[in-house]
Amino acid sequence: MASNESFLPEDYLQKKIARRTNAICITLFALVMAGVIGAFLVTDRQRAEVRRLQGDVNEQFQDAARRIEQLDQLQVDKKLMMQRRRVAEVLVERVPRSVILAELTNRMPSTLSLLEFEMETKVLRSAPRPKTAIQREAQKNQKNRKKLAQPNQPDIKPTELTLDLIGVAPTDLEVSQFLAMLNQHDLFQNIFLRYSEGTKIEDRQMRKFEISMTLNQNIAPHRLDVDTELPMDPMGDTIQINQQGKRVMTDPVVVPASSPANGKDQ
Repeated sequence: MASNESFLPEDYLQKKIARRTNAICITLFALVMAGVIGAFLVTDRQRAEVRRLQGDVNEQFQDAARRIEQLDQLQVDKKLMMQRRRVAEVLVERVPRSVILAELTNRMPSTLSLLEFEMETKVLRSAPRPKTAIQREAQKNQKNRKKLAQPNQPDIKPTELTLDLIGVAPTDLEVSQFLAMLNQHDLFQNIFLRYSEGTKIEDRQMRKFEISMTLNQNIAPHRLDVDTELPMDPMGDTIQINQQGKRVMTDPVVVPASSPANGKDQ
């Protein structure tokens, strides 16, 4: 009989091998299931973390969207305020007339007097219209787009304030001094002497002149802090000049802030 032969029954050996195989399969199955369950738990935890991060990102996006909406609203409010400011600049005089008259009087030689003072508001003409039909159509479409974007915006046209002064002086020297003083002030621009001619007032030879100018409407109001209590009436009915050619000072005349004395406004 061979030495490797077993005395155990053949059925017992097959059952033993089958049990061992089943135990190995069950162990491997348990290990695989444990790995699957572990992977699922790790993946679920990662998904929860991703969902949390996604919620944080969505909240940040919503917060940024709210800030952008607030910024857009601020831009709209800013445009509305700028529009109201432009309307107020057109309707309200930035420089009071009493201040204008005081600035003129403070720079007048003592022997110079004004006969007429006229202030007029002029609407500046817009730029010339394009010549070609394509350019005119493009300009028209641009205006229509602006009206659709801001339908309630008023049509504000730029304006300028012009001053026309007519006065008298003993000689052209006083007129030149007056022009030089006006040119040194930032409030007065485009100063032009229209004429200077001889005339007789109360049997005295005088020089009658006319000066036109425009007002700088962008000047800061704090730069015009002047005393409006005029030492003399620049448009008085009488002119008193002594033998030395100096003007005789009369009682101080206080010009009300509402409108200058004897001035014209058109």
